[in-house]
Amino acid sequence: MKVIICGGGTAGHVYPGLALAEALRAAAPAVEITWIGTAQGIEAELVADAGYKFKTIKVIGLQRSLSLKSLKSIAQMGLAALRAWVWLRKNKPAVVVGMGGYVSLPFMLAAR
Repeated sequence: MKVIICGGGTAGHVYPGLALAEALRAAAPAVEITWIGTAQGIEAELVADAGYKFKTIKVIGLQRSLSLKSLKSIAQMGLAALRAWVWLRKNKPAVVVGMGGYVSLPFMLAAR
């Protein structure tokens, strides 16, 4: 069974996901877990240290003001959701779990 866990940005998003991954692996040792996060987030280090497969996605957080940067972040989020949709169709996970943070949004939208 393939499981995707996505989330990051802060340890508050990552540690619960790692606890879930450990519980899944204890219950079903053959489970294939892949974590989706950003290369610069804390998840890159914590997930690697825990020994899970890690895939990066390029996305920036949404801005709270109307500006050129906020329009760019919305466009990038849309492109990331499209890439996530393609990746999910190719890899066919049984479950996609979002742990929070802006990095989880594209995969949560695509998994619907």
